[in-house]
Amino acid sequence: MSGKISSFVVSLILSFCLWLTLVGEDTTALEVPLQLELTNLPEALIVTSEVPREITCRILANTAQVRFLTDRKLKLPLDVSSSREGYNAFPLTSDSLNLPWGVQVSELSPSLIEFEALRRVEKKLDLEPVIVGTPGPGYQFKSVVLTPDQVVIKGPKELINKINNLYTTPISVENMTHSIFLVTTVALPELDQKLIDFSPKEIQVALEVDAVYTTASFSKLPIKIELKNDGPSPSFFDISPTQVTISVSWPLSRSQSVKAEEIRPRVFIDWASFQQENCLSLPVIVVPPEGVNVTAISPANVTVTYKPEKSGERSKK
Repeated sequence: MSGKISSFVVSLILSFCLWLTLVGEDTTALEVPLQLELTNLPEALIVTSEVPREITCRILANTAQVRFLTDRKLKLPLDVSSSREGYNAFPLTSDSLNLPWGVQVSELSPSLIEFEALRRVEKKLDLEPVIVGTPGPGYQFKSVVLTPDQVVIKGPKELINKINNLYTTPISVENMTHSIFLVTTVALPELDQKLIDFSPKEIQVALEVDAVYTTASFSKLPIKIELKNDGPSPSFFDISPTQVTISVSWPLSRSQSVKAEEIRPRVFIDWASFQQENCLSLPVIVVPPEGVNVTAISPANVTVTYKPEKSGERSKK
C-alpha cells in the first residue's frame, strides 16, 4: 500500500515539473499598469507637485500568469515616511509588489518618483453665504443661517496665509415662497482645491423668506358696541370718540386689497362692570379679515358711559 502511495507522489511531482517546463517555454513580455500609492506621508507635509498616478511595469510571465495579472488592478505602494519639506526623490522597486511566483519584473517606468512637499498649516475662518436669485412674487429674502459658520482649512503655509475670507458656493433663493433647508459646501478656486483641505465638507443651510406686506390706513371708522352678556340695549351707552383710525397690513400675495368695510372696530361691554361705575375706559377690538394684520388703532381706548335715564331703568343701577 505504501509503495502505491509513493508511486503516486512521485508521479505528481514529475507532472508538476513537466508543467513548469511547458509553461516556462510560453514566457512573454508584458507591460502592466500599476496604481501608485504614496503611503505614510508625514501629517505636517503636503505634496504640492504632480505625482504620476500610474506606473508602467514591464514583466516576463507565462500565459497563466498573464491572465492572472490582466484580470486584476495592481497597486504599487511607496513608503514616503522620510519625506521632508522641499524636494523629495524615492526610487521605485518591485519589492512591495504582490506578484505570482515566477513573474519577473524587468523594468519600472518611471523608476524614480520626485515631488515637492511644503509644510501644512491650518486656519479657522468665518464662512460667508453667497445668496443668488430672487424669491417668488410677493416674497423677499429674510435670513440665512449656516451650521457651522466657521471652517478649518489646511494646506501650504504660503497659500493658506493668503486666504482671509471664505464663501459658500452660490445658494439660490430663486422663486422661493417658503423657508427651506439644504446643504452646501465651501467655494475654492479649482487650483486650490488640490492643495487645500477643509472641514467640515458639508454646510447645513437654513433659508428663510418672508412675505412682502403692503399697508393701508382707514379713518373715521364707526365703533360698534356689543354686549358680552345680558344687560341694557347698546343704545343706552355713549362712547367717545365714536370713530377710530385703523392701520392694517397684508401680504402682496393676497388676491384682493383690503376694503374699509372689512375693518369692523368694536367695544365689548360687560354689564357687570357698570354696576359700580357709570363710565369706563375700554379697548377697541378689531377682528381683521384672514391674512390681514392690525398694526395700529387710534385711539386704542374709548370712554363708554352708561346713561340710565335713556333706559328708564335707574333702579337697576
